[in-house]
Amino acid sequence: MSELDTMSLDELKEQADILEVAYPHNITQATLLKKVEAALNGEEAEEEAPAPKVEQPKAVDIKKKVWIVISEDPTDNQTAFVGVNGKSFRIKRGIPVEIPEYILPTLKRAQKEVLDAQTKTWRKIPTYSYQIIEKP
Repeated sequence: MSELDTMSLDELKEQADILEVAYPHNITQATLLKKVEAALNGEEAEEEAPAPKVEQPKAVDIKKKVWIVISEDPTDNQTAFVGVNGKSFRIKRGIPVEIPEYILPTLKRAQKEVLDAQTKTWRKIPTYSYQIIEKP
């Protein structure tokens, strides 16, 4: 175990600055330790593969509206309740309504579990079956 192994991240950054080792601001202690050790040994540190890029969500136009109809359900005649980012929406079943388009992904992800009588297993089904329609 070398003296470097006992150094904190800040101390390793100081050493890297002295040795003129380049490093990103969000480097981990283990990676910086390898870079500093390589610089002290006169070697080039192996570059780690860059982290995969996370695809940023698309900007949502909160003013864009769509017309939908939530299907009527003989076993559930309750008004559909959808909440998105602190905003609540109650949507009557079987009636065309205009809603902000950003609610659609939440409606699509809403699922409930039901028991399949034949296989005696639980399966997920959409909570709200709906159709996007043209303006009535």
